[in-house]
Amino acid sequence: MLPQDEVYSEGTTPGLVVQAWQGDGTTGKLALADKFPVVFSPTTKVYFDYTYARLPLADTASFAPPSDAFGVEACVWTEHLPWPLIDLRLWPRLAIFARSAWSGHTGVDRCPEDEWRTSLEVHKHRLSAIGVNCSIEDLDQQYTKAIKKLWDQYRADGGDGPVTHVRNTREEHTEL
Repeated sequence: MLPQDEVYSEGTTPGLVVQAWQGDGTTGKLALADKFPVVFSPTTKVYFDYTYARLPLADTASFAPPSDAFGVEACVWTEHLPWPLIDLRLWPRLAIFARSAWSGHTGVDRCPEDEWRTSLEVHKHRLSAIGVNCSIEDLDQQYTKAIKKLWDQYRADGGDGPVTHVRNTREEHTEL
């Protein structure tokens, strides 16, 4: 069984794997101290549906799970993310996440910025070669165009079309 960290407390049934997702993973660290296996996916580091303003690349790069973590996970909640933005939000973050999660940098020993930025450039070229748009240099412009396109479709569908999930995004970006 894999309960999320909100159900973990001292005295939790042994044999469970705890999913530490809230905040910075503090509950997961407590569960590790109590000898529970823990999968870390802290919202402050690896929730890739968040905007780059809310979750900068450097925050993802600073993800350093404890060396005794059972596992790690990065999340993308697509019900809150318009389809054209998935690649832009997922990449390059997933490449940075992989570098941080499996580089051997754990605990306070974070992956140095020059390492993850160099690695990111290599991955961006690979992804571009297979048609994945992960350029963050013009992200704001692409983001604005994608949201406008979805809103135009939404309006054309009378407001009840297949992209009604864009409402959440619209509330965050009232300038569109």
